[in-house]
Amino acid sequence: MSFIVNNSSIANPPGNWSIPFAMAFFAFTCVIPAPAQNNVQDSTTARFGRAANSGEALELFQDVVQHALDEDPYLAEARITRKESVLTYDFRLLQSEVHYSDDNRLTIPLDLLLTSRILERDLAGAFPSESFWRQSLNEMDSILRQFVAVAFAARTNTEWRSAVTKYRQDFDHSVERLDTVLNEYANRNGLDVYKSREPLEGYPVTIQIDPAGAHLQYMRHLEYLLCKTFSVPLDDHWTDLSAGPHFLIGRYRYRAIWPGMAGQPEEANFEVTSKGTIPFKAPKP
Repeated sequence: MSFIVNNSSIANPPGNWSIPFAMAFFAFTCVIPAPAQNNVQDSTTARFGRAANSGEALELFQDVVQHALDEDPYLAEARITRKESVLTYDFRLLQSEVHYSDDNRLTIPLDLLLTSRILERDLAGAFPSESFWRQSLNEMDSILRQFVAVAFAARTNTEWRSAVTKYRQDFDHSVERLDTVLNEYANRNGLDVYKSREPLEGYPVTIQIDPAGAHLQYMRHLEYLLCKTFSVPLDDHWTDLSAGPHFLIGRYRYRAIWPGMAGQPEEANFEVTSKGTIPFKAPKP
């Protein structure tokens, strides 16, 4: 597999893709709110961009998720499959290095929605004439609607942190119930079950930056789509990308400020599909 920037291969490490379910499934776990400095109430526009209320936010979330599912080949991979007498599903969790501030009230609900839509797609594909799994999905949708409403209603970061804890736990419990329901279905129907619930950290990669004085930042591509759709500033979502070892997987957006080069920063996508080295090099003048 290869690392891709601007759709051109920049590295080709040996080996095959060993993880068939590439991009972050259950991406909600990759959002770890950083400690707040102050309980500061920002304006609705600053936090939510084009969304004036939770209903509008849910509609925009749907647009972001659909674009992500259409554009990202890793998100297109089925996580739940049924072939003859074998049921296979992968509930592994991606742990990301990216941390988000308390004032970011969009990313965590978006990750929950992405998870539920991937589940709905794959369950409908694996069990097109069955409805045993729909209650769990309905629970997830209800949790998401409540969560987004609280994102708008919470007056302080303390309230928001409490809501994050509550609704992520509620969502986790829904996933656990779905796991139970799938196993009960398999037992009733004589299916062999193959699954994994171990954390998936991503591929071990080494970031190389040439020249060393360059300033690189990055975000998940999903986050980039979120900013564009909601019309919220990208500057609030970038995270510094340093040279050295990282655990990454899937598609990201990066921007680079190269020493001695005037004009706008370089900005493009890059994809991580296997372990190896990812070089970032200043373009020639």
